[in-house]
Amino acid sequence: MKTLTQQTACSIKTASGHKIAFWLVTLITLKFLSLTPANAQEQDTIAVERFIPDLKKIENIVKNDTDRYNSLMDRFNSLTVTMEMLEDGPISPFTFEESAIIYYGYAFTEKYNPYCSYDSLRFFIQQRDWEKAEQAALEALKDNPVCIELLEHLILAAEQRQDEEVASRAFGQYIILLTTISRSGEGKTPDSPLFVTRVSDEYSILRSIGASQLKGQSLIDTPSGKCDKMVFMLPMGDTDGDGIENEKEYTLYFNVGLPLGWWSKQF
Repeated sequence: MKTLTQQTACSIKTASGHKIAFWLVTLITLKFLSLTPANAQEQDTIAVERFIPDLKKIENIVKNDTDRYNSLMDRFNSLTVTMEMLEDGPISPFTFEESAIIYYGYAFTEKYNPYCSYDSLRFFIQQRDWEKAEQAALEALKDNPVCIELLEHLILAAEQRQDEEVASRAFGQYIILLTTISRSGEGKTPDSPLFVTRVSDEYSILRSIGASQLKGQSLIDTPSGKCDKMVFMLPMGDTDGDGIENEKEYTLYFNVGLPLGWWSKQF
């Protein structure tokens, strides 16, 4: 089995200044996905609202209503977030439709490359060169502002540099993108998968809910198109009262039609 922390050089859990907000993200993501670990009963207070993205409509907006799309992206990129807002809960300044346009719309732009890697950024983080890591993440986000992996790296680097303004804005964007994906389907069946624009976003979702180990990943054909089937372990808390944390196996399905569609056009 593969531990999910091996998928990236950083973990949002290590961003000490955002521990409260991270727990809120965990709760809301678990609720959206209808997962119920024993140590997260508080999630019952969070309402679930689904918003399955209309990809054809979003594509039309990006290509034919550029003013609307660009305006949304400008608002997203200049998002103002304070620690007080984060501690009050992950409240998005965007409607469900707007956040879907922001996240999925990028897949219909010329800059979209779902398989772009960020080796130099990972190197800076491994070397604990937080200043260079922060600058590399900020530069990469100019071309890919909805890459959750980049935001994870940026949050870690900015936290280490005590750059609260950058860390808080990145965390606000991180919340918006994760909840957008979580709203896109139930995820527990092939008929209602979660829609992603990058395979790395699947791992971000799993990390956000505290999944501990990835037991299997496979590409399957489903009624909704090509999907990644992710089987993982989720800690359930000390359900037996013996001081040992138990784990339960879950499966989530992710529609990867957008990244695979991009790949097929390269040949």
